[in-house]
Amino acid sequence: MVGAVSSLKGTEDIRDLELHLERGDVKLILNRNDVPLTPFPKEILTNTIIGLVSSLKGVGKIDSLKIDVKAH
Repeated sequence: MVGAVSSLKGTEDIRDLELHLERGDVKLILNRNDVPLTPFPKEILTNTIIGLVSSLKGVGKIDSLKIDVKAH
């Protein structure tokens, strides 16, 4: 996920990354700052997250999801 986010403009030096997915909409917070997303990266991130998580055994329909990544 960090690799996909690092390819977005203005996302250098990833120390703290939060992805919030709710009802098909994704919000990206990088180093405690909201990252504005155009429709194309929003769709790519949403589909990637849903595809990864929904393929896990026992995971049903995803209504909301939060992923936190922190660098040490």
